[in-house]
Amino acid sequence: MRKEIIQKIALLFAFPILTAAGLSDNFGKGHVVINEICSNNFAAQSDGSEGYPDCIELYNPGEEAVSMDGCFLTDDRKVADKFSLEGISVPAGGYAAVWLPKESELRISKDGDQIFLADAERGVFLDQIVVPSLSYDTSYGRVQDGKDKWSVMGTTLGRSNEGAEILPAKALEEPIFEYPGGFYEEDLELRLFSPDGEKIYYTLDGSEPTGDSLLYEGAIRIADNTQEENRYAGRTDLTPTKDYVPDFPVDKAVVVRAVCYNSAANQISDIVTETFFVGYGEKEEYDQMAVMSLVADPEDLFDAKSGIYGNGIKYEEYLANGGLKDGEVLNNYTDADGREWHRYMASNAFYTGKEWEKKASVSYFDETHSHCFTQDVGIRIAGNSTRGFPQKSFNLFVRDIYGGDEKLPEDFFDDGVLYSSIKMRNGGGNAEGIKFLDAFLEEAASERQSVAIQRGKPCVLFLNGEYWGIYSIRERYNAEYIGNRFHLNNDEAMVVKAGNPITKPDETMEAYQYMLDVITECDLTYEDTYALAEGLVDIQSLIDYCCINLYLANQDVGFGYNTALWRTVQEGTPYSDGKWRFMLYDLDECARKESNTLEGRENWAQENALLGEPMVKSLLENEGFRRRFSISFMDIANTTFSYERIHPMLAEWGDVYGVQIVKDHQRFFDAAYDWNDFGAEMEQLDDFFKKRFDAAMESLADTFGLSGNLVRINISSNIPEGGTIRINTAELGNCSAWEGRYYSDFPISVSANAAEGYHFAGWRGDIESAEGEVSVSLENGDVTMQAWFEQD
Repeated sequence: MRKEIIQKIALLFAFPILTAAGLSDNFGKGHVVINEICSNNFAAQSDGSEGYPDCIELYNPGEEAVSMDGCFLTDDRKVADKFSLEGISVPAGGYAAVWLPKESELRISKDGDQIFLADAERGVFLDQIVVPSLSYDTSYGRVQDGKDKWSVMGTTLGRSNEGAEILPAKALEEPIFEYPGGFYEEDLELRLFSPDGEKIYYTLDGSEPTGDSLLYEGAIRIADNTQEENRYAGRTDLTPTKDYVPDFPVDKAVVVRAVCYNSAANQISDIVTETFFVGYGEKEEYDQMAVMSLVADPEDLFDAKSGIYGNGIKYEEYLANGGLKDGEVLNNYTDADGREWHRYMASNAFYTGKEWEKKASVSYFDETHSHCFTQDVGIRIAGNSTRGFPQKSFNLFVRDIYGGDEKLPEDFFDDGVLYSSIKMRNGGGNAEGIKFLDAFLEEAASERQSVAIQRGKPCVLFLNGEYWGIYSIRERYNAEYIGNRFHLNNDEAMVVKAGNPITKPDETMEAYQYMLDVITECDLTYEDTYALAEGLVDIQSLIDYCCINLYLANQDVGFGYNTALWRTVQEGTPYSDGKWRFMLYDLDECARKESNTLEGRENWAQENALLGEPMVKSLLENEGFRRRFSISFMDIANTTFSYERIHPMLAEWGDVYGVQIVKDHQRFFDAAYDWNDFGAEMEQLDDFFKKRFDAAMESLADTFGLSGNLVRINISSNIPEGGTIRINTAELGNCSAWEGRYYSDFPISVSANAAEGYHFAGWRGDIESAEGEVSVSLENGDVTMQAWFEQD
């Protein structure tokens, strides 16, 4: 049978295209035509299985259904059997959407192609179409189903084209702005120029300009527009749970978006977007603060059906299905099927997936307010419960469908690393408190090198020209992060976040579950089985991860939520052992003042979710693991989160963020919030760390059965620049003087390493030794020791 079909296909090369007019009425296949082609389907329409492949729509104008058995689609006249239509039937007067999976031999180029519909049974081509280059999520289709006129249009796969939006072809040069966007102290008269002499249309509200927008007829006045009425800050549909909107004008910038457009030819240019900040030199709260302007069509943000930011249809459904009772909006309700619905989630912002990504223009200005870049990106709402907040987090994506560079062309963290995706974080669970808490705690924990963190950078966000508060530019845990952070190939990494695979779903979950199963099910009291566990997970990474969360009293962490891990087997790297390593994120529910009150509370083994994880419980059966855990915890308590270290760090962060946090709170939560309120929250956080050591050490002893005394250790160096000092797992660096307190249950290990040009001459004080590394018993009480370095 296959041979016969190939022979018939060979006949195709000798036949012209056969049109419906040349066919008898009973020749049904001859009536079927290619009706629409989507060659750049990012999220225009799903194939029904959450995929978005290219698609070719067939249309049958006849009165009977037509089987397409024996027919093929191809983009090459010489290879007519690329994609079989076997089993596909086109209904009478209807449509068949033919989806082309990625593994298909037939792939349509988004830059233009030619598609043939071939009937091998008759030895003819039934139809052929030359497809132009298409922008993402658009189609090339017949303006009227089955008729000859074609156009670029909105996607209508599987239904009539006659209701589709006819889109202009992008064939014109962009308009030129006399002045670029940026910070100006004086008003401007902005002139626009059309390279081809076409008309220019523009908008000032963030919407995408079309031929129906404002016609440019003369210079546009650019001035400080802060006193204008709030357009977006005044919306009451930004959150389903709060009624607050500011009763004062928020700071604003002028957003100009412009295109060149020829109505006769229905041709248009790409959009140019520029943001102008006028008079901000007098606004001291922006001094040394990076600024980002994010501009998206208001319909993409706030439309009831398709907007990603507002409450929209999801809130309407909540009210209609049981959330409204006797005129009162309920905080939650249970439906007839026993499912509970929550008011805070009644927002379009809780929708996820590619179809809820919208195109936006982002302009970034550094701390000196110099323009760094403007680029089109995709934006999605980010976060979990905070999607219900009026100020939401965004994920930004660089994709080829949006044009521009492959990565955002900015070195955000001054280390040469560029990103194709970043998060603009609103403060997470602390958005209404000290918004930088998570970023601050991760930064503080970063000296523990075995645990990865997401770096953060403060940045003020303007959304469609209106002040949208203080955000933190954050790294995102994905394959790119692993590649950047650990100098690996991106495709060699496996990442799990909140119990779900971020990369290579099947392979990643198989390896992750294997690690969990082995460690959980084995009796790790035996050293040989414990060695097996050590081969699957980086033990120090796991211990540090648990200890950090315990010390910070994290109330919202477990392996299934707010925990991330990664591994690789890439050869030639320090991480080719394939061990799983841990990554911190979402530390918003930490450092609460009540966490230092121990009266009436269980020990950590009973109340902490991490220590209750089956894998961790299994490891805790091993005495060596328990000892290593206890020592590491004491190291972290005495160094990483010591009050002497945290107190000045916190004060520095408060100085950087403080004024903007006050301004942010007034914008989104409470107009009366002031510097005193911020100071009180800072004092509470500072007080947590001031009291945390004693409470945490008591909990450690209670949980791990430590019975020794807390012993004071003083370590110093005669020449700090002469070398570095290490205690157990903690680096003390070039230490002139350091003090810590450890339980005497275990000896401590202290080591000295001479710097170049120096040599280590021995330990002096209570410990006399010429060895660089010494084990120090604490059973006899306090210890004072000094590292003695001498120049070569």
